[in-house]
Amino acid sequence: MTPPENVHPLTDELDTEVQMNANEISEKKKKTYTSVIPKQIDDVISTAKRVASKWRGSSFTLIWKDAQTFESEVKELTHYHESILNTKGKRRALSNTFTKLDKEINTSVTHVKEYLREEYGRTRARSHYQSIGIEKKKNRYYFPADRDKRLAALRLLVAGIQRHGFQNRKYGDAYWQQILIDYEDLFNTSSSYDSDNALWVSKKNQLLDEVRLVLKSIYKILEANYPKSYKSVVRSWGFHKEKY
Repeated sequence: MTPPENVHPLTDELDTEVQMNANEISEKKKKTYTSVIPKQIDDVISTAKRVASKWRGSSFTLIWKDAQTFESEVKELTHYHESILNTKGKRRALSNTFTKLDKEINTSVTHVKEYLREEYGRTRARSHYQSIGIEKKKNRYYFPADRDKRLAALRLLVAGIQRHGFQNRKYGDAYWQQILIDYEDLFNTSSSYDSDNALWVSKKNQLLDEVRLVLKSIYKILEANYPKSYKSVVRSWGFHKEKY
């Protein structure tokens, strides 16, 4: 079969191979630069602290960032990272307390349902369930599990205890008032943790990107300035691993 006019199969094949080789080299260069910058945040912070210390006492410059600003950013990044870890620990303990209180609430609500049956009879008692926060879904009655809905249901329950005259029962006014106080405290603390954590994660991510960019820039410049000895130079600057 005769090739189309002005098309040379051998030339096209060579051009394709050259382009593939160029792409492969480009990818390898990209991997080389990104691999020397830590991926894990703990490694980023420890590397950045060493680099910041070295930079502070040198004449090295970046046009767009100075040593003092970088050091401050590393400190901020460390602060937000530690705050997030600390909050995770507190959040876990808070979640355990929530679980225990939820179990107690679920058990204690059954006693109030029994009070209603005693007061109004089994059939009529169900018509009063809503007044103590119990909801109906399809053919099932349940006390809400969702945190926001459960808090609202507990407030209804406290009011319902008084409305139905169960104040002096074992699971009466004093008992449910304390449960409500405990639940509100946990709810507010949890909401505060979530709000703070969302802000800290946003700040941490911004700083992490910036710190990595500075590390990458410094590494590239050191590699360019010391083409023969850059490996030992970058190690002296705090880049302790060839790859991460």
